[in-house]
Amino acid sequence: MGKNKEEFMKDREQEMTEIDDNTRRKLIVLSKWLKDYSEPYFDSNEGIVEYRIRMSVNNTLNKIGDYLDEIMFMSNEQI
Repeated sequence: MGKNKEEFMKDREQEMTEIDDNTRRKLIVLSKWLKDYSEPYFDSNEGIVEYRIRMSVNNTLNKIGDYLDEIMFMSNEQI
């Protein structure tokens, strides 16, 4: 007989919390790379629009890294 919704969700949550250690370490490295990402060079031919786009990309990647970092260190209750 099929599982009810509550049993299905409980099983699904169990599967999602069973991330192996290797995957967790890889996600932590990805988070660090995203948080540390920047394009340090300045092109003298770069205009203000290009500069702002580049800075926006940097900020977006850094923010994604912050979010990923927070998620990786949440407890099961927080998730």
